[in-house]
Amino acid sequence: YTTVLKLTGCSEEEFTCSDGSCVHMTSRCNGKNDCSDETDEAECKAFVQSMGYDSFKVPPPLGNGTKHDVFLTINIWDIVEINEKEGFFRCKISVIRKWFDQKVTFQNIQNETELNAINPEDRSLLWKPWTMFENIEDQGKYSQTDRRQVWTIVPNSNYSFVLAEKSSLHNTYFFDGASNMISYEISYTVEWLCDFQMEWFPFDTQSCTMEFLQAENSVRLIPEAVDYLGQEHPQHFIRSITMCSTKLNGKEGVIVEVILGRPLLSKFLTVIYN
Repeated sequence: YTTVLKLTGCSEEEFTCSDGSCVHMTSRCNGKNDCSDETDEAECKAFVQSMGYDSFKVPPPLGNGTKHDVFLTINIWDIVEINEKEGFFRCKISVIRKWFDQKVTFQNIQNETELNAINPEDRSLLWKPWTMFENIEDQGKYSQTDRRQVWTIVPNSNYSFVLAEKSSLHNTYFFDGASNMISYEISYTVEWLCDFQMEWFPFDTQSCTMEFLQAENSVRLIPEAVDYLGQEHPQHFIRSITMCSTKLNGKEGVIVEVILGRPLLSKFLTVIYN
């Protein structure tokens, strides 16, 4: 067999390029060629998996927990349509889920999350949560937008890591999957069912919901944040948006409630003008 040895004068905080020169470890796998031979950007796999890792099995919960926690953030980009007659509202949203996977060890990640993208090939090797839309008529009522999926690794706040052993060919920083999160963002256009109550029109306030259900019984969906990033709707304004945990059909879920009001001044002006 053949053993490859690398003799280096670089420190533990530096990566040894194949030509013998040294660059700081923060330059390793940062998307820029800092070595003249470009070897600092070679073999930049984001993670290594433990023996027997199965991307179809839910990772074990951390500590003494009984369920694996997945943190949910919803960004509402736009409310495209509010149809009171047909009983639905359509909007564009981004669903962001974050979780820990202690069966994965990350390597050479940067202190800035945006620099820690997981490439499509590696994504397919990781477990990801299966979150469903509950209050829609059927699967034809949602579709993925052209906004690209974003997979990143969120480093721990202390940026703590373990150095590779001396027997390793390359100087590598290893990051524990139990303290560094995976973030997965995907965007959809969704048509949500809503039961509009029109008795008090035009003084009415409407409550519409987005219901997210976690398919796996061993996973707990935890609400983290919700934000509306769109413009004002011509016939309604958003009074409030809240997000909370719930049980949906016996499974862990999250409900986002959107409270809609009407711009009464413009309604009165229209009536008087006519």
